Amino acid sequence: MNKFLRAPLALAIAAGLMSTAQATNYVSVEGAGVTFYYDADFWGQDSASVTGNSISFDLDPSYSLTAKVASNKPSGTSVQTYAENASAAVVAVAHNGWALSSAVGFNLQGSYSGINGGSKLNASGSGDLYAGSFSGGSFSAGSYLNSYGVEFSRNGGTPASGSVNEAQTIFNDGVKYSALGLDAFLYTNAYQGGPGTVSLNTTSARYDFSVSAVPEPTTYGMLLVGLGVMAGVARRKRQA
Repeated sequence: MNKFLRAPLALAIAAGLMSTAQATNYVSVEGAGVTFYYDADFWGQDSASVTGNSISFDLDPSYSLTAKVASNKPSGTSVQTYAENASAAVVAVAHNGWALSSAVGFNLQGSYSGINGGSKLNASGSGDLYAGSFSGGSFSAGSYLNSYGVEFSRNGGTPASGSVNEAQTIFNDGVKYSALGLDAFLYTNAYQGGPGTVSLNTTSARYDFSVSAVPEPTTYGMLLVGLGVMAGVARRKRQA
């Protein structure tokens, strides 16, 4: 896990910053068809909640920023930035009899206020999706599947306050997986040029997983037997 401050970054660049190091402080929580493992050093020890096969995180207050320039500083500027990234920040492992698809959704939420002529705000979330396996408390990445990324931005030409609600779903490649891992990069920036106060509160992130039941081998066997019986009946009818 890395914490750092930097100037605004393009979303396309942010998606390429993921490292290959494995997270080491996983916490597990149960979903309807999966077990989730999340990096507590990145998200926070008790930050996760699960509904069905979706896992949500309350973001650290560090992602909520305020940039302020005093009224007697007409040429002053204030820039506040926070960003953090982690490899395999979220891992989903399908329960026995279930399988995951690559159609993972991501949603970034929050609010903003105080936009004026000298304000600029930006928040983004991005990362890569990998198939792999989870064992011994670590995720071993196999094949790269796809990337995700959402971005929120506002400036002086937009309403003074409002909500942050950016979402995306990764393309479904039609393949079933037993375990998926997602890298994560979160970035926030608040800029105020000239007198004024602007705030950006990026408060939550959510991952939505698509899970489906996988028939047991005995089910396939019974299906084949049934098809054989139906074929035999059809032959006898034709011969009658």
